[in-house]
Amino acid sequence: MKKTFTLIILLFSFNLLFAGTPTIDGVINGSEGWGAPVATADNTAGWSGANSRKLYVTFDANFVYFGAEVSSPDWMSWAFILNTKTGGATTDSWSRLVTFNHANKPDYTFRGTFGGYAEYHSWNGTAWADVGTAVAATEYAENITGANANGFIELRVPRSLLANQTPADVQFYITGDNNTHGNFDAVPNDNNATSWNAPGNTTTISNYSTNVTLPISLLDIKAIKNQSSVKVEWTVANELNITGYELQHANDGVNFKTVSTLASKNSSGVVSYSATHNTPVRGKNQYRLIIKEQGREQVSKVMIVNFGASAKDFIANFQQGSNSLALQINDIEKGQYKLSVINANGQQVQVQTILHDGINKSMTVALKENLSQGIYRVLLQSILSSYVQTLYINQ
Repeated sequence: MKKTFTLIILLFSFNLLFAGTPTIDGVINGSEGWGAPVATADNTAGWSGANSRKLYVTFDANFVYFGAEVSSPDWMSWAFILNTKTGGATTDSWSRLVTFNHANKPDYTFRGTFGGYAEYHSWNGTAWADVGTAVAATEYAENITGANANGFIELRVPRSLLANQTPADVQFYITGDNNTHGNFDAVPNDNNATSWNAPGNTTTISNYSTNVTLPISLLDIKAIKNQSSVKVEWTVANELNITGYELQHANDGVNFKTVSTLASKNSSGVVSYSATHNTPVRGKNQYRLIIKEQGREQVSKVMIVNFGASAKDFIANFQQGSNSLALQINDIEKGQYKLSVINANGQQVQVQTILHDGINKSMTVALKENLSQGIYRVLLQSILSSYVQTLYINQ
C-alpha cells in the first residue's frame, strides 16, 4: 500500500539592494549614495598643508565604503581607523609616530599613500596583521596628483572582513611618508603635529566619529506558500539603528501596499521575524521587504509567489510498479531546474536537469534505483526558487 503526503515550499534567498554603491574612481559623486558626511572638520590646514575636511561611510550588500575629502601634497599618506569592539591597537600600523588614545582602540585600519597604494590591516590581539600586503587597485582610488591638491579618497572593504558588525567608531587622518611623522590633520579634528622634530612630531589622537552604523546583514529570507496564504520569514544580524520592517505586496510590480508592519528588536545579534499575507491573489503575488532605518529605507528585491488554477505548483507521486515518479508542474516560471530525490539520511539518490518551458505539464521520470520503504524528499530547484515534496513510501 502506498501513502503520500505533500508539503510545498517556495524559497527565495537574496541580498538586499542598499542605497549607496559608489564607483571606486577617486571622485565623490552625490548620486552614488554617500549621503551626508559622518564628520566634518574645521577646514583649517594642519601640518605642511594637510587638510582632512570631511569623512563619509556608506555600504551596499557586499562592501562598506569609506571616503574622505582632503587637500594634501602627493607625498603624504592616509589612514581610516575603525573600532567595532573592545580592545584594539594603541599605535599606527605603519609605525608612524601616532598614538591612539581613544576610549576604545582601533580594530582595523585601511590606509595607503597618495599615488596609488593601499593595505587593509586588522588587530589580532597582539599586533597588526597583513602589514605589507597590498589590496587590489580596484578596491580604492584617490585623485591627489600635486602639491596641496584638493581631492577625494575612497575605498571599499568586504563586509566579510568586518566580522563583528556593530555600530562603529571611525576617524581619518593624514600623516607623512616615514616613521618620524605624526598626525598632520584629522577628521574629526584632533591633535596635529607642530614640527618635523621631537616633541612636535609625536602626536596622540583620540576623537572618533562615534556610533557610525555598519550595515545590517540579511542572513536569510524565504516565502513559504501555504494553501491560501504566504508566510515570509527573514533572519537578520546587527539591526541596531533599525526602527522596523514592512512587508509589502503587489500583483503588478508597481503598486506595492504594506500588508504587515513589525517593530525592530534592536539587537546586535542574530534575530528572526515572520509575517503572513492572508489574501494573496490568483496569479503572481509579488512581495518585498522594507527595512526602515533612521533617516532612510532599504528595499529588498521582489519575491514572486504564484497562485494559479491548481492549488499545487509541484506534485510528485511515486509509481511503484514502474519505479518512477509522476510529476505535475503548474504555474512555475520558465527555466532550467534541478530535480533531486533525497532519502531520510540526506543522501541524494537521484539528480537530473529538467528544462521547463513555462507551460503546465505532467511528466514521468524513471528512477535509477528502487526506492525502499521510508521517507524521501523530491526537490525541484532553479537559481531563484525551490519546490519540495515529501513522500512517505510503504512497500
